[in-house]
Amino acid sequence: MILALDTSSNHGDLAVVSLDGESIFHAPFRTERSHNSTLFPLLEEMFEALGDRSLLSHIAVGTGPGSYTGCRIGIAATQALSLALGIPVTGVPSICGILGAPQHIAVCGDARRGSFFYVEVKDGVMIDTPILGDQEFLVKSLACSGLPAFSLDSRSPLDDSQNITLAKVDAMTLASRVDVNIPSEPPTPIYLAAPFVSTPKVRPTRT
Repeated sequence: MILALDTSSNHGDLAVVSLDGESIFHAPFRTERSHNSTLFPLLEEMFEALGDRSLLSHIAVGTGPGSYTGCRIGIAATQALSLALGIPVTGVPSICGILGAPQHIAVCGDARRGSFFYVEVKDGVMIDTPILGDQEFLVKSLACSGLPAFSLDSRSPLDDSQNITLAKVDAMTLASRVDVNIPSEPPTPIYLAAPFVSTPKVRPTRT
């Protein structure tokens, strides 16, 4: 069985799926600030429902792009579970876990500080790394691609929201992206930009 988890946005999702795709446990959740307080009680509930932890053979975790803190929480939690259970964890781009999405889509979102990201997903695989640009760049990218557009933001990144479908990550779909026959590599978060760091101002020395 595969334990799948995504905390890259304020809509988190946790699931346990059999290797043939059957849902064993599924718990979507929502928090506005941090997933910590909600996630760990749900993990306990999941283990109680599962009964035998040895039934889990793989872990899938959403790696973004999304909330900087959210991605780190999900990855840290699954890495800890991986060590405790002795099973591999595989990172999957969160945007590859959109439930019911067509085979080829454009995904976009607000990258903060006046920038936006654009990337395409085809057959459950992120084609390239996300590209950053201003609002005009995003409008042109969506228009030129002609693809159905999705966003995991809580609201549309553009004023004209009619052409962008707001979506959520589905942990069961995320689990389906894992090939259990391929050795996993440590999950790496997909950051859209370096975290904003401010340095303290140098105060003049008093004489």
